[in-house]
Amino acid sequence: MARVLIPFSDPDGAQRAIVQLLAEPRDPRLSVHLFAAVEPRVSGRTRIHLTEARAAAMVHDAARRWLEPLAAALAAAGVACTSEIAIGPARQSIRAATERADVDRVLLPPAARGLFARRERGWIRDRSPHPVTLVA
Repeated sequence: MARVLIPFSDPDGAQRAIVQLLAEPRDPRLSVHLFAAVEPRVSGRTRIHLTEARAAAMVHDAARRWLEPLAAALAAAGVACTSEIAIGPARQSIRAATERADVDRVLLPPAARGLFARRERGWIRDRSPHPVTLVA
């Protein structure tokens, strides 16, 4: 399983997934695709001061900052890495990413938010066409 997808909406969870991956026996063909799913949150009051486009740009920049140290950790370990940022509903973005044909395995970081997020991880594990490892 050479191509591993790590979809996440929380950089701490992604870091834990990388630590777990690097502790496993290494396939020399290993490559990782980091998939950061972010949602711009613009409430009614915020819209007065912040357009939806500006909110999306801000979360894109934040996700880029999340990805930099993660990609650096993989590079330091000699693991090839690509990354992608999806702006929109995180749950749907992550679900869609786990069904991609260009990955061999999904390493799913821990749930950041409560029971619903834990159920979502189980849903993904049970329905993904790829082997899914849930990170503790």
